[in-house]
Amino acid sequence: MLDVVTARLKGNAPRPFQIAIGNSTKRITLVEAGCGTGKTGAAYLWAAKHADGKKLFFCYPTTGTATEGYRDTFTKPI
Repeated sequence: MLDVVTARLKGNAPRPFQIAIGNSTKRITLVEAGCGTGKTGAAYLWAAKHADGKKLFFCYPTTGTATEGYRDTFTKPI
């Protein structure tokens, strides 16, 4: 899971809000932020701590955003 986080951050340090989300101890954490701000990376940071070795589902609002999320995460070299 941390490999995915590293790939999403592209060598950058996590932003403060990403760290806060990653450290959330809640089962559900609602995040509201604009496109391209790092919400998915923050979700992967949370998952690395709380869902490692478990099935994890990410829900996107449209087919287009689902496609881009897949491309960003799984089609670029780690």
